[in-house]
Amino acid sequence: MHVMRKVFQFPKYLILLATLASLIRIIIFFLFEAIITPDTSGYISFAEYMKANDFSDFDGGRTPGYPLIIFLANLNIGNVVIIQLIMGICISVMLFLIIAMLSKNPLIAFFVGLSHSLYIPFLHRELIIATEVTAMFFIIISIFCIVKYLNNDRIYNGYFLLFITNIAASMAALTRPVYQYFPYLIMLFISIYLILNKIAFRKLLLSIFILYLPVLLIISGWKLFNYKVTGYYVYTTFSGISLSNKVAGNMEIASDEFKDIRDIYVKYRNEQLKRKEDIRCCVIWRAFAEMQEKTGLSTPELANRIKLMSLDVIKKDPIRYLKTIIPSLYRFWKPVGIGEDASFILRFISIGQRLIFILLEFLFLILPVFYLLQKKFRVKINLGWNQILFYGFLYAMVICNSIIVALFEQGEPRYSFPTDPIIIIVVVCLLFFIIKKYSYNPQESSVNEIN
Repeated sequence: MHVMRKVFQFPKYLILLATLASLIRIIIFFLFEAIITPDTSGYISFAEYMKANDFSDFDGGRTPGYPLIIFLANLNIGNVVIIQLIMGICISVMLFLIIAMLSKNPLIAFFVGLSHSLYIPFLHRELIIATEVTAMFFIIISIFCIVKYLNNDRIYNGYFLLFITNIAASMAALTRPVYQYFPYLIMLFISIYLILNKIAFRKLLLSIFILYLPVLLIISGWKLFNYKVTGYYVYTTFSGISLSNKVAGNMEIASDEFKDIRDIYVKYRNEQLKRKEDIRCCVIWRAFAEMQEKTGLSTPELANRIKLMSLDVIKKDPIRYLKTIIPSLYRFWKPVGIGEDASFILRFISIGQRLIFILLEFLFLILPVFYLLQKKFRVKINLGWNQILFYGFLYAMVICNSIIVALFEQGEPRYSFPTDPIIIIVVVCLLFFIIKKYSYNPQESSVNEIN
């Protein structure tokens, strides 16, 4: 069975959206400058290695997704901003297409796509030389291809869409390693979908192979490259370093086998406390150079030792570590802002927009409860297994992201940024179906847009 077979005629909405999204970003490009972050230099350095085709000084810390964008921009920051603004336009258009296919309502899809191009925190991120916009771009490509696949009648086109889906998902993982679960989640979702729809076993195996091929070529290929250069078969040799931020408050309990780096870490942490700065970030990066000088270890070797020290602290005081999870989750679900240096008007509008997004997050979290307790609300919402599976997959994407961030990072609003459009897709589509059907027949609301 396939999804959403109806063909839409919406060129006027699509053209209008693309025009408005482009005009908005042309204005932004001429009015605002690129924003550099502390992480920017690391991405630029990797792009320089790419341009020189010399990775002898590469430490394996950065994954290649975002540096590749900088490389394609010829290491020009202005060009990077242009690429990110174009990505923003494409994201708005893809959101329109996704919502239109799911809801069969191009007008609602138009307003959803336009809202992305009017949401100030999203536009602000497109000016920042960091990974978030690129990660969002690849994630939305994956979801768009999945929706197209579910609406596809031709088998070979379906295989092509699956291949593109996990190419984009793999690139999202190589842009931000927190998404390394994403290609495998897609494989699980498509496998269950095909089994539920009683697809022939041969086609099931072929589909899984096509989904796995980009993972093998892109992700495994990158890990092999990292192993060849650094000796570590990993996404990033920095994996686990951020864990030190989770145990910054009691790092002094680390075993004496880590004394050389433990004492340096504690020194920088205490200095940060004296300055009344947040110790949940930056301590390790300020201490890293002195640690390296003291130990004589390479960057990958030192990063691995820091990870082991952090795990040692967690093992000794797991309760304190567990207490950091809830605050991390809170920071993850807190909508990303635009910074205090922005104008009062922009910050004021942004606050209003973020309040609306908080409402969307709330609805996103309670809609499953509403569905499970629908009898209490005296409504009947008929969801087919394919619908439950599809929206469950989108929920899993966001929830997995939040859990991983809470377990391994201190959590910042920007960590949720690439998956924020998923929340919009789910809430808009489900609310549209419920309101539309229930308004016609309050005794029986049926959501059958996905068969």
